[in-house]
Amino acid sequence: MLALLLWGFAIYGLMMAIIHAVSGLWKSTAAETITQAVVLIVENGEMYVEGILRTIVSAASFNKGDVQVIVIDTGSTDATSKIVKTFADHEEMIEFYENISDSDISELIRSLRKQSQHVITHLDLRRWVHPKKAIHLLMRMLTTSA
Repeated sequence: MLALLLWGFAIYGLMMAIIHAVSGLWKSTAAETITQAVVLIVENGEMYVEGILRTIVSAASFNKGDVQVIVIDTGSTDATSKIVKTFADHEEMIEFYENISDSDISELIRSLRKQSQHVITHLDLRRWVHPKKAIHLLMRMLTTSA
């Protein structure tokens, strides 16, 4: 009787291991096909840009797909460029562009949309935006997507 019980637990454990392995493989291959592109348009945003980038980097570790962050500085006169360059040097998911015109920004967003594997969120933070609202939106987007 004890032998049957042990065999039952062994078979149950083996089946659960197989199910978890197969579902993990399925999730990882499905996640590789979707890239989330977050486009942040900033100007003179030294007060909030570091917090937003830290939030995105930490939330990206919980995301199932890849995250690509594109930060566009449209002509800051403060330390925004320096802050973003520091992040871009340490995080490969962050791309940084300086002094980009509005038409070039629109073209970049259009080209990302043409790539069907990209889910795009773009935030124009050049106008006054409360950083908590931007962070809340980004956290929801990064944690609820496929």
